[in-house]
Amino acid sequence: MPKRKQSTNGKKKQCMPLTQFFKERLLCKGGHFDQYCKELKEMGMSPPAIKRFRSEIEPLLKYIANGSKAKQKPKPLSNWNLGILLGYTSPALIPKSQKGNSHSEAVYWHPSEVIRTHTSLGVFGIDITKLPHGKRRDVLHHFINISFNFCNSIDCQLALISWMAAQAIEQSAERDTIKVGILHSLTGTMAISERPLVDALLMAIDEINESGGVTGQQIEPIVVDGASDWDTFAEEAESLITQEGVSSIFGGWTSASRKAMKPVVEKYGNLLWYPLQYEGLEESANIMYTGAAPNQQVLPAVDWAFKNIGKTFFLVGSDYVFPRSANEIIKARIAELGGKVVGEEYEVLGGRDFRSIVQKIKRTKPSMILSTINGDSNIAFFRQLRQAGIAPTDIPTMSFSAAEEEIINIGPKNVAGDFAAWNYFQSLSSEKNRKFVKNFQKKYGKNRVTDDPIESAYFSVYLFARAVEQADSDDVIDIRNAAKGLVVYAPEGEVLIDPETQHTYRTPLIGQIRDDGQFDIVWSADEPIKPKPYPTYKSKKEWHAFIDNLYEGWGKHWARD
Repeated sequence: MPKRKQSTNGKKKQCMPLTQFFKERLLCKGGHFDQYCKELKEMGMSPPAIKRFRSEIEPLLKYIANGSKAKQKPKPLSNWNLGILLGYTSPALIPKSQKGNSHSEAVYWHPSEVIRTHTSLGVFGIDITKLPHGKRRDVLHHFINISFNFCNSIDCQLALISWMAAQAIEQSAERDTIKVGILHSLTGTMAISERPLVDALLMAIDEINESGGVTGQQIEPIVVDGASDWDTFAEEAESLITQEGVSSIFGGWTSASRKAMKPVVEKYGNLLWYPLQYEGLEESANIMYTGAAPNQQVLPAVDWAFKNIGKTFFLVGSDYVFPRSANEIIKARIAELGGKVVGEEYEVLGGRDFRSIVQKIKRTKPSMILSTINGDSNIAFFRQLRQAGIAPTDIPTMSFSAAEEEIINIGPKNVAGDFAAWNYFQSLSSEKNRKFVKNFQKKYGKNRVTDDPIESAYFSVYLFARAVEQADSDDVIDIRNAAKGLVVYAPEGEVLIDPETQHTYRTPLIGQIRDDGQFDIVWSADEPIKPKPYPTYKSKKEWHAFIDNLYEGWGKHWARD
């Protein structure tokens, strides 16, 4: 049994069995719920947790106290309190008094005993201890919703409340870390891009922990491999939530991986911090989007290219949801500007053979190539461009998913003179960025580089930590509410979470690649831009239909096999 938090006199706090406590002090005439909440605070529950606990339990107490005279049943418990019921980190503890025992000599029931012992609950015949963690929430959610139809005995109802209260006390008192999941591809075609994000996340966590942690607790990272496979991302996200009990997940690069995780974090009421620029066309209460929306990357880049490079474009991308959607947006903007798309081609994600696409580029002679190729496919694409004699001085490329890390692997000389659109470059001259780059290279090697997704992953952890501090809680709902409108000063400058969309204000930049693999910044917006996830070329309904058609066309997957 987990140890209880010690009182200031060094002795264990003697707690009246909670079922008896509810009967004698809360439900009797003149009972004091305020005093009980005060005692919960002394046992280690945070003020926001107590406030939420009180807001849900007080109506429940009144219902029990009024019995059959109550006019309205209380609402079902929230996911937060269901989480307490599940007891991910320790067995649920149910105080039970026995004849001849004093209140301080409480015996504890296991949750399975509660369900078996009370007749009105035992009819379900459920022993939750034998269920996988991932199934317990579903079972108990159903149980909570129907319990007041079957649970006519006050003893039975009190046992349920006691279960929740004891678990709240035990978990608050014993928790000394805040668990977070890190879910990126450490293997497969996306590993070239995603491994460095893991390094950035761990560096931010180390920095925060070394400075004292968050609300007196250390952040505990749990790193798992998405393996460049979308089903694996979904499975690992579920495991992090149900098995590890993480309060947030940091992860994903491709939109296919995000789309795979989205229903998982929504199902379990968890939170995903997604660090990549993407196609937009989405909003979720369970995702914090710290990368660029279309109006913060692809659209400014098209405008700049039309004005400074030329009016004809060839679109090439990996064949999954981000390139297809981004190019739909890009084509609308090019048409609006009076330009022309002379070609649009895709290669399967991870593909290596771009020779036929390169020949089409050579024949059509666009002013610029707009590339949404992802992962290590970039290496093959640029090398085959050069082998075909297409140089940046003839037909330059604007990349939306290749940054400093990918350039190292492509070979800087193979891409010098080409362009990329991001919100951060390592070459930014601010003092904060120089310190960030210095610390990253000190930790991981002097030849390591930083780039936009690395920086976005890094400051995401600081946003998370700031939200936990503001909320004084690591509960998902509290974190999400506290994060809205938060500002951090990242290596790129000020970053703010838009409370309306949970996307971040970012500053669009265009960089030209140098021989050393770094960027000369050739254009910058004047200030951070408000994110707009849905471009106005279609309605939300039309954009969603477009996305759904892609999904159905790929056999209910987010990428072409």
